[in-house]
This record gives sequence, C-alpha cells and structure tokens, in this order.
Amino acid sequence: MPDPDLPQLSQLARTLAWIEDSDEFMELTPAGEGNMNWVRRATLASGGSMILKQSLPYVAKYPGIPAPIERIEVERAFYAAIAETALAEQTPTVIGFDATSHTLCLEDLGSASDLTTLYAPSATDTNQTIAVLLSWLSDLHAVDVADPNDFLNKAMRQLNHEHIFALPFQKENGLEFSSALTEVWEVLLTRDLRDQAMQLGQRYLCEETKNGCLLHGDFYPGSWLSTPSGSFAVIDPEFAFYGPAEFDVGVLWAHLLFAGFSHPQVASLLDNYQGPPGFSNTLAGQFAGVEILRRLFGVAQLPLSMDDGEKISLASTAKELALA
Repeated sequence: MPDPDLPQLSQLARTLAWIEDSDEFMELTPAGEGNMNWVRRATLASGGSMILKQSLPYVAKYPGIPAPIERIEVERAFYAAIAETALAEQTPTVIGFDATSHTLCLEDLGSASDLTTLYAPSATDTNQTIAVLLSWLSDLHAVDVADPNDFLNKAMRQLNHEHIFALPFQKENGLEFSSALTEVWEVLLTRDLRDQAMQLGQRYLCEETKNGCLLHGDFYPGSWLSTPSGSFAVIDPEFAFYGPAEFDVGVLWAHLLFAGFSHPQVASLLDNYQGPPGFSNTLAGQFAGVEILRRLFGVAQLPLSMDDGEKISLASTAKELALA
C-alpha cells in the first residue's frame, strides 16, 4: 500500500496525542523486514521518531494471502498484559493505538537489527543471548493473564495453522524446491508424518484457557532485536495466544538447529528455560520438528546459508523429532 499523506497522518497523531500539537511527521521510512504488517519509522520535526505499525486485511509481504485485520489488537493486548512486569523492559513501549485505522504507535528502538544473523556461519558469542531469551520466555509463560479469552486469536491461528501444519504436508501444494529437496521430501512425507502434523495442528488450535499460558506465538530470530546498547528486545507478538508453552519452546528449538547448534548444545541451552508444571520436552521437540519442516518445505523460507545436503540432513532429524 502507498504511504499515507504526511499532513493528514500528522493531524491524526496530534488528535490522538501521539505527538505534541506543535510537532509533525517529516518522513516515513520502512522499519525492519516484517512480513505481516505495514511498518514505518516516522521521523518528527522535533527530531525524535516513532514506529507506526498498521495491520491490513492481507499479509503485507504477500498481498495475495488474506489475514485478519484485528491482529494488531492482539499485539496491543500482549503489550498491555506484560506492561507491569520486567518483561516490558525488553519490548517497545506503546505510545498509542487507533482502532479505526488498526494502527499501533510504538517506541522506536533505534538502529536495532533482528537476530536472523544467527543463521550465518560467522555468528559468534550467541549462547548468552539465547540463555537470556529463554529466561525471558520462562517469565512470559508465568504471566498471570486476567482473561485468557483476550488471547484466543482464532483467525491468526487458523492462518498460521495452514502454513505450519497443513500446506507443507500436502504433496501437491504448488511450492517449488530444488530437485534434490523435492525428491527427499517425497520420501520423507509419509502418512505417519502427515498424521502427526495434523494432530499437532489440532493441539495448536485448541483453546487452552485453563491449562495454557500466554505465548508469543512466533518466537524466532526475526522477532528478536539486538539494540545499539547491546541488549535485546522482543517484537511482533501479533501471533500471541493462550496455549501450550511447548509451542513457543519448540519454535525456538527449531531455529537453534537452523543456526547450527548441535543437539547437546540445544539441550544445554534449554536448561535455561523453566516451564510451567507438566511441561513436556517431547511435545516441544515435536513442535520443533514440524517448524523445521515447514520452514524447509513451506512458504516462509529463511535466509539460510545451508546447502541442500545440510537441509536434507536437518529434514531427516526434524522428522525424527516430530514423530518422537
């Protein structure tokens, strides 16, 4: 979509008290590599800046994929749920929200970069970062949510379900890969794997308002930022929902393997996570397996440096995890 008219946007921001009456927006520039939403850094005449994030009735990066426009309200609710906890120190502050235009105004964290750099072979000294992120996730899963029904997020989960648990596991899904990957996937994609993906997908869709916890819903390196001060931040909780802690952990687990961590290293890092009562490592591993397979054989590809041989090896490992 084209950027809105700056004078009109400035007037809206003044009306909503996002900026001072004497201030105005001077420039809008893309902020980050987000897929889901229209996101811009708004530079102010006063010299400051803020982030404007608007949900559209489709995926911003893939306009042909419809998406629930109310997802921005879930993101706002997520930030509100953690606002009085230490978790908020690692998320942007909410400046304001306009329900009419489905726009969230957030603190600008500056020249922060996402941690998809973890996928590069040259990534170093990441263990401490991952340990801190797992500690943050432990605290998130212990948050006392006043009304879990605020985080059903049904439409977003239905969208995510299609791209995680369904589409990648259909033999005729219209997606194209190298001949080597296509041949391997035809062998790996057995009935038991499809059935397991279906069962895990149903668990993902269940409304666990009594036994679940607040989840980020997309806890992977693209949702983690490294700030100029050397700290980290967590963003983009539009997929947040109330459900099984194992899903968040499984997604992180999968991306540690994508980042080149060995199984013993992953196990050691996961010791930094303190899950809720009844947490199942097996279930987390199953979610991890599906996440790996959907990233290799689905729409949402990653900036990986792996060659086909490495991807094939990881895909075999992922199937073992999923079927454990």
